[in-house]
Amino acid sequence: LLRQRVEHLGMRQENTMSSSARTSLRQAIALSRHGATTRQLIDTCELSQGEAHLIQTLYGQAAGAQAAEELH
Repeated sequence: LLRQRVEHLGMRQENTMSSSARTSLRQAIALSRHGATTRQLIDTCELSQGEAHLIQTLYGQAAGAQAAEELH
C-alpha cells in the first residue's frame, strides 16, 4: 500500500513538473556525466545545492567509475 502511494505521488509530481524543469534536469545529468562540478550544475541549471549533489551522486563521473568497478 505504501509503495503504491509513493508511486502515485511520483507520477503526480512528474505530471506537474514543467517541461522547462525536466529539460533543466536532463541538462544537469548530461553535464554531470561530462564532469561538471556541483557548483556548475547549480549555476547553469538553477538547481539547489541538494539537487545538484544528488545528480552528481547518481550520474557524475565518480558514480560511473564506481558502477564499472562494482562489475569487476
